[in-house]
Amino acid sequence: MKVRDGLAALTLGILTSCASGASVTSATAPPTLGPLAPLAPPSAPFAPPLANAGRKAKLLALAPQLDELYRARLAEVGATGGAVGILLEGEIVYLRGFGVRDVASRKPIDPDTVFRIGSVSKTITALSIMRLRDQGKLVLDAPAATYLPALRALAGPTKDSPPITVRHLLTMTSGLGYDDLWGAVTFGKTEPELAAYLARGVSFAGAAGERYHYSNLGFALLGRIVASVSGRSFEQYVASEVFAPLGLSSTGYVTGPLPTERLATGYYRDGEQLVPEPIESDGVFAPAGGVYTTARDLARYAAFQLAAYPPRDDPETGPVRRSTLREMHAGQAWARFGDDLAILKRNPDGSAALSAMSYGLGWSQQTTCVAEAMVQHGGYEPGYYAVIRLLPRQGIGLVMLSTTENLGQLRTFEQTAALLRAGGVFDAPLPPASAPLVAARDAVVRLLASWDAELFTRTFDPQSMRFSFLRNLRTDIQRMGREQGACRPDGDIVPMGLTQGRFRLVCERGSIDFVAYLTPGVPPVLQTIEYHQSLPVTEQDQAAARALTAALNGQPLASDLLAVGSDRAALEKRLAKLHGSYGDCELDAPVSNNGKHEATFRLHCAEGPLELTLRLDPKTSLIADLSGAQPRAYGAVCAE
Repeated sequence: MKVRDGLAALTLGILTSCASGASVTSATAPPTLGPLAPLAPPSAPFAPPLANAGRKAKLLALAPQLDELYRARLAEVGATGGAVGILLEGEIVYLRGFGVRDVASRKPIDPDTVFRIGSVSKTITALSIMRLRDQGKLVLDAPAATYLPALRALAGPTKDSPPITVRHLLTMTSGLGYDDLWGAVTFGKTEPELAAYLARGVSFAGAAGERYHYSNLGFALLGRIVASVSGRSFEQYVASEVFAPLGLSSTGYVTGPLPTERLATGYYRDGEQLVPEPIESDGVFAPAGGVYTTARDLARYAAFQLAAYPPRDDPETGPVRRSTLREMHAGQAWARFGDDLAILKRNPDGSAALSAMSYGLGWSQQTTCVAEAMVQHGGYEPGYYAVIRLLPRQGIGLVMLSTTENLGQLRTFEQTAALLRAGGVFDAPLPPASAPLVAARDAVVRLLASWDAELFTRTFDPQSMRFSFLRNLRTDIQRMGREQGACRPDGDIVPMGLTQGRFRLVCERGSIDFVAYLTPGVPPVLQTIEYHQSLPVTEQDQAAARALTAALNGQPLASDLLAVGSDRAALEKRLAKLHGSYGDCELDAPVSNNGKHEATFRLHCAEGPLELTLRLDPKTSLIADLSGAQPRAYGAVCAE
C-alpha cells in the first residue's frame, strides 16, 4: 500500500494502521495505588509561542550562511538527504531540507519528508509515562511489576538487589544489560515473543539503581506499562494522548505496509554502491525506536519541550505541564558510554573538550565547552539518523534528520552554535529580576554613595553578618564608595533565580561587579554579596606590565620591579611556560586594578589572547607574584 502525498493521508496510513493490530496483554488490572495528587495535565492543545522579534530577525539574517553550512556538512559526511529545524523560544524560525529522498528519483528533501528517528522515540514513550503519572495512574517509584506482572519473575543479580521501578526503566538504571546494538535484532518481535523472552530470564549488568546502562528492552517494557495502565494499545494511547494534542499530523508508528510516497531512503555503502537499508517493523520494541516523522513535526515536538522554559504563569497547553517537561530534562543518573571515554580531553588545536552527561526521564543532559545543561537525545536506525538538542538557558533548539550518514554530529551543532553566537542570536532577553533583588541592588548603590548604618542593617541579614568571613563587608563597602565615587547600574540585573543575581555598577573612576544572594525567608534580605571592583591602573602598574611582557618574550626580568621576598626564579619559570603556550606577546590594554593590590592586563600573543594578572606588594606596589590564563567570559563553562 502506498500512502498518497499529503499530511492527512500520511497520518491515516501511519496512525490507524498500527492501532488496529495491537492488543493489551495484561488481563490483571493494576492494584489500587492509594491517594495520589494528580498534576492535572493541560486540556488545551499545544500552541507554540512566538520568538522575540529581534532575535528572530538575527536568525533569519543568518539563513544563507546556515544553508551553506548544512550543504557543506551533507557533502562532507556523505549523507544523501537531511533536514534541519532551528527554534527560538518555542517558535520554528528556520526549517530546511537538503539532498534527495532517494538517489533514483532525485526528489528533493523538504520539511514534510518522512524519516525514521530511532531512539528519539524514547522521549515520546517517556512523555506517555509521565502523562499517566500526572493523572495519578502510576507512581514512578513503584515496582514496575505493579503494572507489568510478568516482571515479578525476574530475579535481580544479587539477593539484595531492589525491585526494578518505573523510574529505573526511565533513567536507564534498571540493571538490565547494555543492548544498544542488540536492539536492532529485536525488530518485529511480538508481545508473546517478548513474554517468552522474559520468562526465560534476562542477564543483568548490575543491581537496579546502581549505574546507567542503555536499555532498549527497558523502553519496550515501558511501552507495555503504558498499554497495561491505559487499557489501550501503546500506539493508540500515544496517537491520541501525545501526537494529537501536539498537532503532529505526520507522525506515528508503522506496523502494517510501509508508506513510501514521502519516505526518505536510507542507504549503506557497499564499495562505490549505495544499497537501500531494509526496513522491518519494530513490533513490540517500537517504544524504543519506532517513530516515523517529518522535520516539521519533529521541530514542533522540540518546540513543545523548549517552551517549558522559563517557569512562568502562562496557561498550560499540550499533553503534560511545563514542570513535568523540566523534570524529565533534569539529569538523574550519571551517564558514561564506556570507561575508556574521557570526560575531559584536549582537542588537536590544544583547546579543552568537555563532555559530561547525565540521563533524566527519557532525555540526556550534557555539558560541553560550547553548551551548558544541553538537553538532547539522538537516534539511529540503519540508514537513518536523528537528534534533538535544546539550550533552555538561551531559548534555542536544533533538530536534525539525515539518511545514510549522520548530519547531526556534535561538531555540526558546535558549528551552528558558533554561527548563532556570532550573529547575536544567543543573546536572549533577560527575564525581569525579582523585586527584592532590585531593592537590594538599589540599597547597595545608596550605601556606596553615602554610608548609612541603619540602611545597612535593614539591607543585610543580621544573623549572616555574625560570620567571620563577612567581618570586612561594612568597611569594604565604605572603602569602595570612597575609591569609586558616584556609581549607577550598568544594564539590568542578570537573575540567577528569584533570590540570586549579578549586576554591574559603573562609577566615576571604575566599575564594580556584584553577585547578590538573598535569604530564603520572607521578606528576603541580603545574606551576602560577592564583589569585584575595577579601578584605573597606575603608571607603575603599566611599567611592571611592560617589563613582564618583555621578560615573557625572553628579555631579563628587572630586579628593581620585584618586591622583597618574591621568587625571581619561579617567576621567570612561569613566564617561560606561558611563552611556550602563547608565543611572543604584545601588551594590548590594561583591564583593571581591583583595589586589592592586583592589576590585570590583556596581551595579544601569537597563539591567542592572554590575560596577565600581577599581585603587588601592598606597601611598595612592586611585583610579588603573577599568573596568566586565557581570558574567560563570565559564566563560561571551560577555561584554560
